[in-house]
Amino acid sequence: MKNTEMWEYFYLMNVIIGITFGYCIFLKVALKRRSLKENMLYFCLTVPVLTLVYISWGNVLEQFIEITLLYLIYRKRPKDHQTLGRLLIIGSISYMVESLMVLITFSFGIEHSIAQMLFFDIVAYMVIYLTSMKTPIIRPLDRENGKVYFGLMVYIYMTFLGINYMVYFIKSEMVAFLILMLFLIKSI
Repeated sequence: MKNTEMWEYFYLMNVIIGITFGYCIFLKVALKRRSLKENMLYFCLTVPVLTLVYISWGNVLEQFIEITLLYLIYRKRPKDHQTLGRLLIIGSISYMVESLMVLITFSFGIEHSIAQMLFFDIVAYMVIYLTSMKTPIIRPLDRENGKVYFGLMVYIYMTFLGINYMVYFIKSEMVAFLILMLFLIKSI
């Protein structure tokens, strides 16, 4: 197998695994439960579409379509801020981890290898899972003032969407370094 073919195969597997893990994490925190058969049918119908969208237009559009589809299928009522909030939390964490990984590799000139990408992906999925399952980040959506928290999640999601867009489409080392510095300054 040629090196470029190996990268393409790895990239495709990486996308499919990412969509699968995102779906599994959402199923753990979803309020509305579906049967295993319905879940598998949804998964089998959407993964090829989401994979093609990701490969053609990137993560930004793929995640938006994925959140929209999951919301339409798993919402409990026509305007369900709890389900959409859960999706936005998972999406925000995913964008944050992916943006940080790209920023670190651009800022410090780290070469991409299959082993590094696999390591970054495993770390990313662990962070997303642990953050969404082991911290109280989702509980405020179920409280009395859940709509205020939902508004905050929309803001955070849109912020990370913008950062992710800049990181992936501008691909400038200076911009990547500036965004990384803003993250560090904001966290202090």
